[in-house]
Amino acid sequence: MIQRGMLEIYGPILLFLLLIGGVFLCTKAITLLEINKLNDAHLFRNLFRMIQSVLSFTSYIFVFCWYGEEITQAGAEVFDALYFCPWFNTPNKLKRAIHTMMICNLKASQMSVAGLKTLNLKTFGEVVSAAYSYFNIVRSMK
Repeated sequence: MIQRGMLEIYGPILLFLLLIGGVFLCTKAITLLEINKLNDAHLFRNLFRMIQSVLSFTSYIFVFCWYGEEITQAGAEVFDALYFCPWFNTPNKLKRAIHTMMICNLKASQMSVAGLKTLNLKTFGEVVSAAYSYFNIVRSMK
C-alpha cells in the first residue's frame, strides 16, 4: 500500500527524469563536438565542465536505476526464502498465507516509472543507448 502511493507520486517524476536525462545527454554530447571545433582560450575549462555535467547527470540517473535493481533483487530473495522454507509441513491456512505473500512480493518489489518501465539497470542502459542513438541521428544531419 505504501509503495503504491509512493510510486503514484514519484513515478511521473522518475519518468520525467529519464526523458530529460536522455535529451540532456544527447545535447551535451553535441555540445562537446562543437566545443572541440572552437579555438577558445578556455577550451580545456569548458570541456572539463561539459564532461563533468554529463558524468554527474549520468550518475544521477544511474543511482535511481541501481536502487530500483536492488529493490527487485531483494524482493526475489524474499520470494526464494518463502519458497524454500519448510511450508509443506504447515497447515493449509499457513500454506495459503505463504503463497499469497509470494505472489504479493513479486508484484510489489519492483520500482516502476509511472507504470511504464521497471526501474533497473536495463532501463539505464536503454536511456544511455537512446541518447547515443539520438546523438548519432543529429550528428548525421549536419
